[in-house]
Amino acid sequence: DTGAKIDIEIAHGTTSTHHATIECDPQHFVLSDLGSTNGTFHNEEAIGFQGKREVRDGDKVRFGGYSVMVVNVVART
Repeated sequence: DTGAKIDIEIAHGTTSTHHATIECDPQHFVLSDLGSTNGTFHNEEAIGFQGKREVRDGDKVRFGGYSVMVVNVVART
């Protein structure tokens, strides 16, 4: 809700300097490839050069050869 942007540097030989973004709103997370050299993958499927894909809790995202698991943490009210 703050509108803050966070850059996360991944020092891995298969990631591009500006590899991908994940944009968030209250209902969705959208993964976008920024024209990376080695691709961006969602659940092991390439999203394509400058492609986009919605990601959900438990999805696997891979930037080149570097993988992460998406965990959506929601504040309890």
